[in-house]
Amino acid sequence: MNSRWGQRGQLMWLVFHGLVIVGGVALLVSAPFQANALPALDRPSPVTVRAQSRVTYIDVAATNRLKAQVEAAVPTVYQSNRTAAENSIQQADLLFQNIDGELVNTHHSRAERQVAIAALLRSASISATRFPTLPASDWRRVQHWTVRLLDESLSLPPFDSSQLFNVERFLFNGLPRLMGPSTRQAVSTLVRSFLVPTRTPNLVATGRRQQQAAAGVKAITVTVPAGTIVVRRGQQVTPAVMQELQAVGLPSVGASWNQRLGTVLFTGVVVVLLLWYLRVFNPDATANVRLMFLMDAMILLVAVAGKFALPGHVLLPYFFPVAGATALCGLLLPTEAGVSLAVVLGLILGWVIGGSFELTCYYLLSGVAGALAVRHLRKLNDFILAGAFIGGTAALVLGAFVLLAGGYDGQALRNYAAAAALNGLLSGALAFAGFVMLGNAFGVTTTLHLLELGHPDQPLLRRLMSEAPGTYNHSLILGSMVESAAREIDANALLARVMALYHDIGKMANPLCFIENQMGSANIHDDLLPRESAEIIRGHVTHGVHLARQHRLPASIRDAILQHHGTTTMAYFLNRALQEDPNVDAALFTYPGPKPQTKECGLVMLADGCETAVRASVIHTPETIRDIVNRIIDERVAGGQLAECQLTLRDLDAVRRSFVDALIGMYHPRIEYPAPAPLSIPRDTVGA
Repeated sequence: MNSRWGQRGQLMWLVFHGLVIVGGVALLVSAPFQANALPALDRPSPVTVRAQSRVTYIDVAATNRLKAQVEAAVPTVYQSNRTAAENSIQQADLLFQNIDGELVNTHHSRAERQVAIAALLRSASISATRFPTLPASDWRRVQHWTVRLLDESLSLPPFDSSQLFNVERFLFNGLPRLMGPSTRQAVSTLVRSFLVPTRTPNLVATGRRQQQAAAGVKAITVTVPAGTIVVRRGQQVTPAVMQELQAVGLPSVGASWNQRLGTVLFTGVVVVLLLWYLRVFNPDATANVRLMFLMDAMILLVAVAGKFALPGHVLLPYFFPVAGATALCGLLLPTEAGVSLAVVLGLILGWVIGGSFELTCYYLLSGVAGALAVRHLRKLNDFILAGAFIGGTAALVLGAFVLLAGGYDGQALRNYAAAAALNGLLSGALAFAGFVMLGNAFGVTTTLHLLELGHPDQPLLRRLMSEAPGTYNHSLILGSMVESAAREIDANALLARVMALYHDIGKMANPLCFIENQMGSANIHDDLLPRESAEIIRGHVTHGVHLARQHRLPASIRDAILQHHGTTTMAYFLNRALQEDPNVDAALFTYPGPKPQTKECGLVMLADGCETAVRASVIHTPETIRDIVNRIIDERVAGGQLAECQLTLRDLDAVRRSFVDALIGMYHPRIEYPAPAPLSIPRDTVGA
């Protein structure tokens, strides 16, 4: 009866989720339907437009370009500016007369004369700060050569402002070579200030001639036969294309209520099939409330984006990172759930955007690629590889449709290739960001967090290294062993290594009670009762969990601390207790457990037992190490310690080989080199 009500409750729960999705989509499509946008300038065309009849029109852009070329070929008309040049020379003469008056003024001191001359220069718009200070004799030479060069400019062929630089160079070449630098600078400054072009452009006359020349240009006409494709879907609408579209007439598009109702029915069928599939093949996923609501949100958000952001665009839909949602789903749920979500999103988006078979396949296949690409994700670089895999899949799908349709120009191909590449990049980035933000909320330990925990600068690891160095070294060895073995059996190698690093942090409470930290000193357990020793040894598990909670380690790490001994018995102390009291309670000498629940926890348990046993052995030959590893693993299997994790017999064979290779590499025999013979130095070489 209870099971029947449990099944009914789960079914009602799925019906509720289906109503949430279908109801959301129904409200979405009940809003005023957004008609497909018409071709717009400088944007890809959302539709393919054909000429319905033969049309002849004037190509305004081409005609204007030809007129501009003709106008540019018309020579500029100039007018004389000699009067302004002569007036400028007269102003220079007046300036020199005023300066001569100051030079002969005996009522002013030399400093006052310099101040007065500077004021005269400023009145002529000449910077006095950069003008050299000259004696009276030099001022006369400056006046002579300045007026001479300005007069000489009037005798040159007429020149305009664009030729001033060349005229100045010609005039300055006539200055005496022995003229002092200050005098030369003064002459150059004054000539540049008063030199005026002797001709200027006559803009009115030039414009009149250009208009006359342009008026003689014949208009360029273009004839578009009926049925000609003016613009293809996805082609950039240039001003020339827009002019041709206006000539042949823009299409009118719209949406009907039948299309809206059809969208609701189609979405309902797809969602029902999705929930049915999850209920049959992934019942654990449907039982997770938060994950199911996350999937609802993904579907509705994608539908909203498809409804309001994507219609009317051609290139934008190919940038839309649907695969980011499916990749995130594949990280938080089984891969099959991510693949099913990719199918649903591809079908819904392809329908909403306009029933495009191309976009349906594009979203569906790139979404499936996203769910599969993160299946074995273990490190941050894998997100980049996943994005590349998604982008490559999207590019191949687009390439197939481009080859099928034909007629795409090079620019369109480059745009589609860029869209596919950026789609993969965005999908990988969104999957990474979502995994980092939502992973802990949904009980998933993120790769980034594991990388941080595995860094030696972590506070717990630094404490372990200083307070229990033997345990720290033991943990490092275990980390290397389980990481290699995890790769062999397709487990999470990074998670297994971090589990191994933290599995014995509880030993920091009493580090000297563990043999690896005693460093040759007396064993304190020789002075304790077996029950007391067992309580201390077993306490490192509970204390480790306490430290893990205190430092907010992920649940997976806490599980490894609890499970790495499973429910095994401390045989050494139990045997000692039995010698003293045959009726002793064996539960006092048993670890609290539970047994390992995952492959990674099982690897930590096996590696812990194997490494400890090999280290305690006096003989480290390959045969001995192999026998020890086989014995420890067989004991754990026989004791049922691995019954609740997913390690198979094939996995255990791979683990045996990996552990044996690792331990042989650590404990391989060293060559004992003979002591070096004493070096004898001939007496006659000493002091040479």
